[in-house]
Amino acid sequence: MSSDLKNYPKVSVIIPTYNRCDVLQRSLGLLFDQDYPKDKIEICVIDDGSTDETKQVIESIKVPTGIKLVYLANVHKGPAAARNKGILQASGSVVLIINDDTFATRTLISEHVKFHNQFPTDNFAVLGLIAWDKDIPTTAFMKWLEHKGPLFSYYRIQGIYANWRHAWTCNISYKRDFLIKEGLFDEDFPYA
Repeated sequence: MSSDLKNYPKVSVIIPTYNRCDVLQRSLGLLFDQDYPKDKIEICVIDDGSTDETKQVIESIKVPTGIKLVYLANVHKGPAAARNKGILQASGSVVLIINDDTFATRTLISEHVKFHNQFPTDNFAVLGLIAWDKDIPTTAFMKWLEHKGPLFSYYRIQGIYANWRHAWTCNISYKRDFLIKEGLFDEDFPYA
């Protein structure tokens, strides 16, 4: 674990999901293997009205000792409403919002916490890098989306500071209190 981690706040990982139990299962397995203290990890899966086996998959998963896995059922309203439900139920001081198909590196949580420790003000968020999974064959179009297109325009970020246009919810963390105080996601947008 990095020496940059002065303290280990509880981190609540917020994962909205809808009819993607297979990919969710892989995502959870990678979160269970983080290099962060297990007793400081809470994973909130918000099922956005799935009709597949999502609930059964969650109930059958063997969760490592220390990690808290929370399953929240929601009426199908879209990812914004699911994220909001997870944030409101979260017990961590830091919330890390990812997608159900975000396959975490082993240091995902510790890297987010390292930056929150370095920048402790409430209004500081951490945007993590997203790239196509190495096991997925990438097309020229996918490469364009990743490196020059609108999907993840990391190339437009100057230095370490990004503006609100880069608040992609597939790998971003906030202080929970800031989100509660300043407002949650707009549920009028029912799509990702």
